Amino acid sequence: MHRRERRYHFTDEGIASDTVIALIFSVSALILIVGLIVLAIMHGKTGEKTPMLLMAAVIMVFTAIVFSVLSLRGQSGGLKSKRAAMWITGIDTALIILLILI
Repeated sequence: MHRRERRYHFTDEGIASDTVIALIFSVSALILIVGLIVLAIMHGKTGEKTPMLLMAAVIMVFTAIVFSVLSLRGQSGGLKSKRAAMWITGIDTALIILLILI
């Protein structure tokens, strides 16, 4: 008897590679930004490397914006993950603008 191999699919559509890259960069930038804010609140002052880390977060957010827009224009992948990438990137952008204004 030939036994059929079973494959389990947890989603109907896959996630586009552009969306994965946007999610990785936006979540990494969010962790970095929140970490910098928490350290500044806990210690009352910022360290010497804070501007460099903030610039790295800005570059990550810019890259996430580019890949989020590219993923929205593409046909592959699910829409929920694309929207999640855009929302997280928007939160990152708002936090960076807030940090620059303060």
